[in-house]
Amino acid sequence: MRQNCRSRARRRAVSTAERESGIITMGRNKELRKKIAGCQRVIDSHEEKIHTESLTPQPDVEMIGGWRREIEVQKAKITRLIRRLKRDW
Repeated sequence: MRQNCRSRARRRAVSTAERESGIITMGRNKELRKKIAGCQRVIDSHEEKIHTESLTPQPDVEMIGGWRREIEVQKAKITRLIRRLKRDW
């Protein structure tokens, strides 16, 4: 059963039991923040690659386009993760 489908009281009871058994290692917010940070690192890396490639005499337009698409995908993912982070359980 997916955790977000449970009632609030059931989630608390299950998460407490899981915590005591050692299954859960970090909180939901911390996990989401780590994912957001990872996406931001990918964006920064691709922006740096775009900058370096654009300085070459003949920049590879296809590679730059791929990196730009990946940046847009990561930005959309960050938006979804932030929405999940702000969700009130």
